[in-house]
Parts: sequence; structure tokens; C-alpha cells
Amino acid sequence: DTEDKYEESLAESKNLNVFLNRLLMLEPGIQNALFDAVAELYVHLVDLDRASGAYDGGPEVLDKRRGTKAEVRLVRREVLFEDPITGAETAHAE
Repeated sequence: DTEDKYEESLAESKNLNVFLNRLLMLEPGIQNALFDAVAELYVHLVDLDRASGAYDGGPEVLDKRRGTKAEVRLVRREVLFEDPITGAETAHAE
């Protein structure tokens, strides 16, 4: 089951890499127009979620909304993988 999720995630990552590489092949003016359109769409979708009460901006918004400090504590950290060449770690945190 975990292996299936990993393979699915890897496939999605490869698809995203292909998509981003194709974007980088576009002329800068076209890239800027595309990114501006995506940013406008994102703002519109966030506005819709805020209007419906479905938007969750995370601890920063909770802090402002409730007037209390939000606290995040690291309970446990487990290294799942360490790249043998770079030493970069992929970790799970609670």
C-alpha cells in the first residue's frame, strides 16, 4: 500500500517536472502572462473560500482571528531517507 502511494507520488512529480520544464521553454513575456493569470485565479478561489467560510489560512490566521498566540511544537522527527551524496534528508515530523 505504501509502495503504491510512493509510485503514484513519483509519477505525479515527474508530470509536474515535465509541465514546469515546458513552461520554462516559453518566452518570458508569455511566462509572466501565464503566471499572472494563475495568480488571479488563485486570489479569486481564495476569495470564494473566504466568502463561504471554507478558507483555512493556518496558524497565522487563527492567531489574528482568535486573538491568541498559535504555538507549533515539534513532538517527534523521524528521518525517512538520507541522500547518500548530498546528505539531504526527507523527514516526517509530528
